[in-house]
Amino acid sequence: MRTPINEYYTDKEYEFALKEMRRIMERKRALAEAQAAQKAREKVKKEFQTRAKQIALETKTTITNISSQMDTAIRGNILKRLEMYVPNMLVKYDDIGK
Repeated sequence: MRTPINEYYTDKEYEFALKEMRRIMERKRALAEAQAAQKAREKVKKEFQTRAKQIALETKTTITNISSQMDTAIRGNILKRLEMYVPNMLVKYDDIGK
């Protein structure tokens, strides 16, 4: 008895095994890509936080320097408001990057 050509070249169990192997490989590839993307995201996030802290420190130092220079030149109500406002604003720069 002769078998049809389809059964001779493709065994159903063999075909199923190949499909399963392909499915498993595709899943592992997707997981590997997701892990790589997540690592890249974490790296960018850390770089951003580091840079934000650096910029906040530079800004805080600049504001402190400018404030001390303005204190000698400004008097009256404006000086009182600056003395009240500047320290409150400088505290906010400490929270950046946390």
